[in-house]
Amino acid sequence: MKLVNHHHRDFSHRAGAIKKRLCSLGCDKDLLWPHQHWPQMKFDRTPQLGAVGGHGHIRYRISIYQPHQHVRFQFEGLSGIRGYHEFIVTELSHNSCRLSHDVRAELSLIGIRNWYFLIAPLHDALIEDLLDQLESELSGIHVQQKWGLRVRLMRRLFLAKKRSDRTDQSAA
Repeated sequence: MKLVNHHHRDFSHRAGAIKKRLCSLGCDKDLLWPHQHWPQMKFDRTPQLGAVGGHGHIRYRISIYQPHQHVRFQFEGLSGIRGYHEFIVTELSHNSCRLSHDVRAELSLIGIRNWYFLIAPLHDALIEDLLDQLESELSGIHVQQKWGLRVRLMRRLFLAKKRSDRTDQSAA
């Protein structure tokens, strides 16, 4: 089964403001990723073609890297999901631009289950948080979505499991 998941937001700002943030993605001083609420995006080296990393349990390799404009992350080791996600900055006019995020993948039966029941609700909330954070920074007006019940419950379960895993590791 083919998966296409698209998010975008148009900004009444020059593309340079967003392009600068896109270049910081996955760096120590990441200006784009909403790391205050989500696992931080990290790589084995500075973001560049071939860099390996991910966020949380999602692993990928940078397969396209056009600084300031386009970054594609090829999924690796994601059960039943073969494909990528990417960010693209598009200049719409002299004073406006769009930041897009797309996921395109082929899903097996396991991938369908994993995507629709586990990954998609959290993914959609994370990307909307990223776009809200960017809009808030650029406009100076606080913008923030409210997570649905499913996302809040999944985050609570995930955080409880993460705390439990840390406790188990420290006891060993």
